[in-house]
Amino acid sequence: MERNPQKTIKVMPPAPTPEEIAYKLEQQKKFAEAAQRALKTNKPAPTDIEIPKTPQPTWETAPFNYLDTLFDDNDLKRSLARTTLTFKNGLIV
Repeated sequence: MERNPQKTIKVMPPAPTPEEIAYKLEQQKKFAEAAQRALKTNKPAPTDIEIPKTPQPTWETAPFNYLDTLFDDNDLKRSLARTTLTFKNGLIV
């Protein structure tokens, strides 16, 4: 048994600067114009114009909380499994 690694926190990327937003809009406009020209001449759309992607949030492992620090890894490795018995009336022994 080991600690649960699924406890994660969402880390948002920094907000884009006005220059980055303007560059992205400019590239989208260039691509749209080139695609229209290609459509008129029956050619494939251009692939050389790169539109920057919006950064996505990342997920990182959350720090341990108080309950995680109560037991160390040696306590988690020790097996404390016991047998239980459930009666027909729902009593668990």
